[in-house]
Amino acid sequence: MTVPSAATTDLGTPFDRSERAIWRGSAEAYAATFAHLCAHLAPDLLDAALGDGREAARLLDVGTGTGTVARAARERGADVVALDRADDFPRTVDGLATVLRGAGLTDVVVEERRWAHRVYADTWWAGPASGVATVGKVLTGATPEAQASARAHFDRLADELRDEDGLLALPHVALLGRGRRPA
Repeated sequence: MTVPSAATTDLGTPFDRSERAIWRGSAEAYAATFAHLCAHLAPDLLDAALGDGREAARLLDVGTGTGTVARAARERGADVVALDRADDFPRTVDGLATVLRGAGLTDVVVEERRWAHRVYADTWWAGPASGVATVGKVLTGATPEAQASARAHFDRLADELRDEDGLLALPHVALLGRGRRPA
């Protein structure tokens, strides 16, 4: 896996620097909570990107988070570059296809995948309660009374999303894209 050194990494725009500050110190809490949602499509992504594995593959994992996809791709023998910088593009099939074609890829295919992420309410709450993402920073910076009010509101909303097993069934959509570099 290729990891740029801190000395050569461009910290980007004020938004990029703000995102880094917001996420700093949240890795463990993210890995225990929201990362499970983000990893849902990892096997499908790797199957699409690496195919049957007969030829050497290169993978760019944009938005790597905890590195779930990057690690799994390395285990399949791929050469991986992983970065966790948000690329700004319309979050649509056409938007992602345009990004991939703009990167010089051909035979671009983008699919929309839908699923219900099933998770315990306490696990889902633990992310923001531990300071994950902007909402977590706002929540943990609030007064104890405001935190208790937010939790009560969360519990009311969560009740509407519980399935027959008592888990939250959170509807999600993701884009899965792939393409080939011209020979």
